[in-house]
Amino acid sequence: MSGFLSPFSLFKDRTVAPLFISRVVSSTSVGMGPVALAWGVMSMGYGARELSVVVACNTFPALLILCGGIIGDRFRRHHVLMGAELLACLAWLALGLSFTMDRAPLPLLCVLAALGGLATAIFLPTIRGIIADLLTGGKRAAGNALISQTQSAGLLVGFVSSGAVVTLLGPAWAAGGRGAFCGVSAVLLSRLATHRPVRSVRGNALRELLEGWREFKSRPWVWIMTLHYTAITMAMVCFMKIAGPLYTENGHGGAWAWGIISAAQPLGGLAGALIGARWRPAHLICTAALLPASVSLPMLLIGRGRRMAAHRYGLSRSRRLAGHLLRFLDDRTARQDPARGTRPSQ
Repeated sequence: MSGFLSPFSLFKDRTVAPLFISRVVSSTSVGMGPVALAWGVMSMGYGARELSVVVACNTFPALLILCGGIIGDRFRRHHVLMGAELLACLAWLALGLSFTMDRAPLPLLCVLAALGGLATAIFLPTIRGIIADLLTGGKRAAGNALISQTQSAGLLVGFVSSGAVVTLLGPAWAAGGRGAFCGVSAVLLSRLATHRPVRSVRGNALRELLEGWREFKSRPWVWIMTLHYTAITMAMVCFMKIAGPLYTENGHGGAWAWGIISAAQPLGGLAGALIGARWRPAHLICTAALLPASVSLPMLLIGRGRRMAAHRYGLSRSRRLAGHLLRFLDDRTARQDPARGTRPSQ
């Protein structure tokens, strides 16, 4: 048990404690984002197509995550993190203002969502690298574990609170809260101190990318697992940011229900961290490849619900059509045999 609790002793170190506190705050804001964005777009009368476009603009900058890592290698990492959080703060505050309009222009929503996604692409690779700047030796492993645990805790709070805020106050307040939390995180990050990279790397970015690509493709298990997780991530983005919100908004609990459902994911992440700290499978790569298949279960449940609803809808339409046809034939028979005076018995 002591091995699990040891990472929390880093909170006592004033030189690194602001990093982990800011990670809780930042992850809380990240948890608020998807619910705020989905219900903000839908509240203005946009449908699945427009929501998909906005989400695509928010997610597309993730392809630039390598560039975010390069930026983190060339400047002081806490400055890079501060810049990313400030960019996210401005983008989400602007989205919050947009959601107060009756119907904000779709291009405006796309641009603001893309800026928020760009901030994330810069932030994520840098947050891991800063552990090496601030901690040494065995503390680095504890720092990486604490980063993951604080991220899961923040996401858990963010998803639950976002559903409540959207339900009670509206998506504009949730988006504004996302931006405000990013601002608080930037202030906390300003209390850190990291050094400028010693060696000069100016002009070598392309060469380093090519070297990294050669190393990447020379290890089949790395690029196979990368493709594997890319497919899973694409499915999860479509489910968590588009299909799920549309499903719950269509008479299945709304934003509050989707916030609770979404919170189950980081809750499972915390449970997985507890299990992973003690479980050492014999075939690590195979286990890592098979475990993510569990994310398909909620997708299959929603798909089954849709099929059942479509089946019920089809049966009800068939019954109505059959009823109309019987009444039509009834009327035609009565007209051809007026002496009967009554409708033919069935």
